[in-house]
Amino acid sequence: MREIINSGRLGRVIQINTWNYKGWLEQARLASELETEQGGGVVYRQGPHQIDIVRCIGGGMVQSVRALTGSWNPAFATEGNYAAFLRFENETPATLVFNGYGYFDMTELTWDIGEGGRRVANRYAKKERSAGAIDAEARYSMPLRAEARGEHGERKQPIYGLTLVSCTEGDIRQSPDGLYVYTKEGREELGCPPFLDRGAELLKLRAALTENQRVFTDGRWGKATLEVVQAILQSSRAGGEMFLRHQVPCC
Repeated sequence: MREIINSGRLGRVIQINTWNYKGWLEQARLASELETEQGGGVVYRQGPHQIDIVRCIGGGMVQSVRALTGSWNPAFATEGNYAAFLRFENETPATLVFNGYGYFDMTELTWDIGEGGRRVANRYAKKERSAGAIDAEARYSMPLRAEARGEHGERKQPIYGLTLVSCTEGDIRQSPDGLYVYTKEGREELGCPPFLDRGAELLKLRAALTENQRVFTDGRWGKATLEVVQAILQSSRAGGEMFLRHQVPCC
């Protein structure tokens, strides 16, 4: 999406919206994953994914955050959902919505394709709802979460929720094989390469070490994303708008 925006063909970004619903709290979790002060809960554990997506699309420079978080599962004393409003320095607004309680699954609206890039089966199979944390031995003896979700078939572009970007001359969202671009000419699908899982990050790391190439998501970028994560929590607790100081631009 950032490449299309950088090309200028759709004008400037005027609005970004991203939503994700998944059963994060219903998956087996260690105690540390369920304690906010140790970096647990959906704001710390899932928020960075959404924030990285939105910051990259919007140019990186978030000016302020206004948010509400929720903790509505009595079995867990940590956040299970949030809704955040981000304002970029150029006045572009962005909304981020995440719900981790596991009743509705966002893959129902994304062609059954999830963040692993494969189709998800048995999405709504009846199951016992999680009642708390489990110990490490039990957790690491379980199948990989991709296996537990019943993912199958050809690997496509990963889809982490649904993201819709509006520009002055068109809109962009994910498609099963890449991106849909909507303009006055109609709808065009642009293909993206299949998901390499963590291989893509390892290739970037290798290039950084052997060819001295710059890594996009460096320490400063990570600090800026963490600042947004903490602003979501602070805004919800204080009931106000949080202004940021450590943002860095996207390349």
